[in-house]
Amino acid sequence: MKTIIFSGQKWIIKSGNGRGPGSNNWNENNVYVDLEGNLHLRINKLADKWYCAEIITEEPIRYGEYDFYVSSNVELLDKNIVVGLFIYENDKKEIDIEFYNKETLYTVQPHKPHRLKMNLQGNYSTHSILFNADLIGFRSYHGHGVRSDLLIDKWNSPADILITPKKAHLHINFWLKNGKPPKKEAEIIIKKIVYSNHRSHS
Repeated sequence: MKTIIFSGQKWIIKSGNGRGPGSNNWNENNVYVDLEGNLHLRINKLADKWYCAEIITEEPIRYGEYDFYVSSNVELLDKNIVVGLFIYENDKKEIDIEFYNKETLYTVQPHKPHRLKMNLQGNYSTHSILFNADLIGFRSYHGHGVRSDLLIDKWNSPADILITPKKAHLHINFWLKNGKPPKKEAEIIIKKIVYSNHRSHS
């Protein structure tokens, strides 16, 4: 099982064919960290098959806030491509930020998502998940950082699902909706993830 170090954590790289989400194929070689510490995830075609990318923290997560510094314009991706930044214990205990078909979705499974269009001003954006026992919160910002003047949208959800930090892990994935191929190969870059033990979103 191949692993990488990114943002100070050890991550397991997903591999195998016909696996969810989307009954996709997953290639360990579609993940790498460059010399500046940026994470690269790719979707590509090898022979007649398309391959996606996903990484999972080896260690369980903790309560607190996770800020994802994304360095690619997710609103320019092919309509069949999904980017997921999420906390996962099982299919009914999951906290997601997803980018799909020019929309951003904040979801606390199994509830319906909060949807928005960000209208990004460039390649850089920052997205936060606040994970506490009594509150789950989401934020998206233009650029890299969490300044209030760069805030795009925010949404809080009561923590009415009992996700167990010792059983849940952080995931990042780059995949094809329902396994449908894109028009061309693609890549997304994530600069870093910043963790803090905040207790609330203002």
